[in-house]
Amino acid sequence: MRRADPKEMSRWLKRRKRERWTWAQLSGWSGHPIWKLRYWQRRLDRSNLPHVRPAEAFVAVEVVTAPSSVGAPIEVATPAGFRVQVPPDFDAEHLRRVLDCLERRC
Repeated sequence: MRRADPKEMSRWLKRRKRERWTWAQLSGWSGHPIWKLRYWQRRLDRSNLPHVRPAEAFVAVEVVTAPSSVGAPIEVATPAGFRVQVPPDFDAEHLRRVLDCLERRC
């Protein structure tokens, strides 16, 4: 069994898609076992995903106690897609703990 080269594996996988080969057919033509071909497919698919560093998506939020005259609820949307809505009289320290928990993904 020979060592797999990323460029070679990419070519084989593109050809499989173009020719509509089954994994068994691709294995037969390429000489690589199916498990290795699937491994490279997953690896190459992940490498094509856009890379987002957490620092690029970070938004600083300062939690302060709102004056009691404000009647609208407070809503916070995080870059990860979490939405937290609390009434204006909600304890600011508790909201800070909730946001901290979401940030740490607990």
